[in-house]
Amino acid sequence: MEKYNQEKINFEKIFSKCLSVVEEKIEKYGFSWRIFRPPSITDQIYIKAKRIRTVQEEGNLVEEDQVETITSIINYSIFHQIQRKLNPTNTPEDLNNDNLNTFKEYYNEIASETTHLMEKKNNDYGEAWRELRLTSITDLILVKLFRIKQLETKLSDGPLEESDCLVIEDEISSNYFDIINYSVFLLQKL
Repeated sequence: MEKYNQEKINFEKIFSKCLSVVEEKIEKYGFSWRIFRPPSITDQIYIKAKRIRTVQEEGNLVEEDQVETITSIINYSIFHQIQRKLNPTNTPEDLNNDNLNTFKEYYNEIASETTHLMEKKNNDYGEAWRELRLTSITDLILVKLFRIKQLETKLSDGPLEESDCLVIEDEISSNYFDIINYSVFLLQKL
């Protein structure tokens, strides 16, 4: 059980570092990320995950390191989960109504849900992620993103029953929680 408690502490430390990065960005740019629609966030994460895979295969040409890129994946994934709660906005007035304390509450709530999910999965899978290669974890993130893109397309393609939309939205959210967990695992392995 102590091993799982240590893992929870590791997750909390990583989320704390990721949140501090977001706070710095909010100081510079405000809540401009709130304009992103969910598929745009998915695309931002895809760009970051694809970069990690390219670096793993070909090396690093840009100064941004993998830790910074993975941190961005975690933060964008949490942004997506927050957008599901708040809905995107497209007016500066709405952006000005956002505040850091409310944002941090949402952020920490999602980080806590993710940590709880990790604890359950670590128990069920016996921390198998520790034996995975970095490249495999990256591929798992890309697979989840591919699935999310399929689901987002399904949502935008045509009229669906409300119950079908809710099921799809829940599946998208579940995939995002997995992406956050895999990204935290990547950071730990680096």
